[in-house]
Amino acid sequence: MASRQGRVARVKLHASERIVVTCEHASNALPRGIGQVGASAAALRSHAAWDRGSREVASILAHRLGAAHFAGRYTRLLVDLNRSRGSKSLIPKERSGYSIAGNRKLSRKDREERIEKYYTPYREVVEAAVREALAAEGMCLHLSVHTFVPALDDEGRHADVGVLYDPRRARERGFAERMRDALVALNVPTRLNYPHSGTSDAFTTHLRARFPKTRYLGIQIEVNQDALRTNRSVWQMGRLITEAVAAAIEV
Repeated sequence: MASRQGRVARVKLHASERIVVTCEHASNALPRGIGQVGASAAALRSHAAWDRGSREVASILAHRLGAAHFAGRYTRLLVDLNRSRGSKSLIPKERSGYSIAGNRKLSRKDREERIEKYYTPYREVVEAAVREALAAEGMCLHLSVHTFVPALDDEGRHADVGVLYDPRRARERGFAERMRDALVALNVPTRLNYPHSGTSDAFTTHLRARFPKTRYLGIQIEVNQDALRTNRSVWQMGRLITEAVAAAIEV
């Protein structure tokens, strides 16, 4: 591992690949004038509200890869950018044991207005970037960056990185396996489709249904928050994931 932070160099990638990096749970902020959505300060500080460290890792990854980069501006307690429009957890009434009282009181009209204002624009701009990549390069590698807590319900999670993909899509499976192998070779404990299923409700799952499996690769990267305790460890993790992505790309 590098001993210090420094100016990061971009990685040259095969010309047939265009990369889009997204970070749906980048922030725990709320827009002005909307109040606290009925969530406590503790809830807004917790993993219920955001993926701590995800914004920084995604930013490093996008910069080093020279990729298009999109990050959510607000907490997922406002609206969850990584859930389908019909999901019950799109605007959660409860999450991780925290009651989100303001969301319980939303009228149907207010709910739709919130979706159109804070959800739809993000999803549309990312989808447009994917379409642009497909039109320009014929391929799009979409890396959706998230983080996870080290333990859930008192059960430890035993990996630093999870690489999520759809096993039915051969190119995704091959990419994920190569990325896993590259990270393991860099001494980063990595598991496939962990700690979540790669086919559960997510932005990548939605986009897979819209684009051909031979041209769109939707990979969700999950990083253990325990591996992101310091600025240095965040930078190192971003660098190592970049190296693994570069190694996994088919040339």
